[in-house]
Amino acid sequence: MPVSAAVRPLTVAPFEVFTENLATHTAREQHFARQHPLGGWLRLLLFGGGAAGAGWWFARGAVAPGVAL
Repeated sequence: MPVSAAVRPLTVAPFEVFTENLATHTAREQHFARQHPLGGWLRLLLFGGGAAGAGWWFARGAVAPGVAL
């Protein structure tokens, strides 16, 4: 039965696993940063809109929609 890459034997040094994971995740982050350069701004815009919308609902006295937003 094949063993998943996520499951490592206990004989593998943790340093090797962390080094490999760091390289993999760094490469993945750089790939998505090149593919979607405006992703960070979009997340910031959505957060700001959500915070402003929740503030607007709270200012009107409607607590439930503000909490839901």
